[in-house]
Amino acid sequence: MHEFIVNSGKAGLPSASMEELHEMSYQSMLEEEYRHQYTFPLKEVNLAQPHEYRAMVTAHLNGQIGEQEYMMLVDSGSELNIMMLHQVQELALPIDDSGNSWTLKGILGHMMGLEGICWNVPVKIGGIEFLHNFFVM
Repeated sequence: MHEFIVNSGKAGLPSASMEELHEMSYQSMLEEEYRHQYTFPLKEVNLAQPHEYRAMVTAHLNGQIGEQEYMMLVDSGSELNIMMLHQVQELALPIDDSGNSWTLKGILGHMMGLEGICWNVPVKIGGIEFLHNFFVM
């Protein structure tokens, strides 16, 4: 790209000093770095390939199951929602034993069987009420 200047009605290439050229080069390098770091290119969505998450988020929330208060772990990377058998018993929830054929692999690699599934359990978090299904361990 050439820049022309007009001086006394004559057009010509600018006569910049080496220092000015260096400064312009440095300035354009800074602008390019800024564009690279702070402008976000449009990303293409490919529905044929599901998104791969690089990190999962967990949170501890206070909530209610039925009328009982619980501290709940919310894990965005989890495939199942799990409730312990003693909680199911203290809440007197019915267990569907169709889930007892499932097994989970523990952190240390051991296999753990499930007791079943509790369907449509009333949950309340942050004033929002909804029904949720839990596998029972």
